[in-house]
Amino acid sequence: MTSGDVAWLGLAAYVIGYDAWAWRTGHETMSASYGRALDDPHRRWPTLIFWGYLVGHLTRALPPRTDPLRKIPPHA
Repeated sequence: MTSGDVAWLGLAAYVIGYDAWAWRTGHETMSASYGRALDDPHRRWPTLIFWGYLVGHLTRALPPRTDPLRKIPPHA
């Protein structure tokens, strides 16, 4: 398992842990926050553009020339 794999597992654990804590304590979950951003006309498009970029980057659907994160050299 690489350090990147561990980071993804840590991120998933954080999201699950935070949302479980928020749900149990009556705080806003991350899903609710995202939904609220989509409902806000001033935050909808920035949110969708960021999310679209992130999905495009992670799925490698964006051409490398339009994806600044793909220009970062990988470490072995």
